[in-house]
Amino acid sequence: MGSEGADGLKEMFLGSNAQKVSNIVDVPVLIIKHEIGDFYLKDVVFASDFNDDAKKPFTDLIRLVQNFGSTIHLLYIASVEEFVVKEETLAKMKEFEKLCWALPCEIHGKADQSVELGVQHYMTNSRADLLCVVH
Repeated sequence: MGSEGADGLKEMFLGSNAQKVSNIVDVPVLIIKHEIGDFYLKDVVFASDFNDDAKKPFTDLIRLVQNFGSTIHLLYIASVEEFVVKEETLAKMKEFEKLCWALPCEIHGKADQSVELGVQHYMTNSRADLLCVVH
């Protein structure tokens, strides 16, 4: 689904038509923010709280990207209230890492002012080809 016209961080996460559609449909929504040439899925970021309800979407993602030989980057953003990534969260992330099967998988835990800013900062500084967020 194309996404144009959403401006700023708040609009990017809350106000776009693509976001509104993703709230009402029962299937995954792929939002493409800009024109892409050759499409590779070398590095795929999965941003989550890593609770049990994210396991099914994650295994679906793995099946989707396994033929691309993607590296999966598990991303957890600790908000300013948490300040650090808790051991409990790291343990959950390691459970997800085991679900990667034969794909390389890396765990990234970061702290930021908010989850939204943390994801934005990570994506700005990463080489990711795709961001997946469970909603």
